[in-house]
Amino acid sequence: MRGAASLPAPPGAEHAIEVGAIALAAPGERVCGDAWAFAVDGHRASLIVADGLGHGPDAAEASSAALEAFAHEPMASPATMLGHVHMRLRSTRGAAVMLFQVDGAAGTVRSAGAGNVMGRLVSGLADRTLLSQHGTAGVTIRTPEEAGTACHRMPC
Repeated sequence: MRGAASLPAPPGAEHAIEVGAIALAAPGERVCGDAWAFAVDGHRASLIVADGLGHGPDAAEASSAALEAFAHEPMASPATMLGHVHMRLRSTRGAAVMLFQVDGAAGTVRSAGAGNVMGRLVSGLADRTLLSQHGTAGVTIRTPEEAGTACHRMPC
């Protein structure tokens, strides 16, 4: 899976939103268990990244189910969405999942995740790592926790 999405900066705005991803099937597999989706609503943007457990069709089924849950309400808070994704993935093998929401007007980034995924905010001035909590969406996670960070010096 390869993909990219970008939105031009509105007139007078300092930054545009750009998102891209590359996901390749494991050697010997025909499908990839990694997936992502992106949604925009005004000055807010949401992103989900899902890594289905294992490889192949069952992993792809889990990551696809995560994206289906995200598509129903992409602007829900990351913690709320992680709870929805966890419930949706119960009938699958599960996935490591990370959700992000950028609010350009407020200058914030919120995130929530479970499993071996993380995010990284990078600019010419600073960088920041966004971590997930222990667990596997669809199998076992703690009560979803959300982290927030101001990005006044970050490109958000």
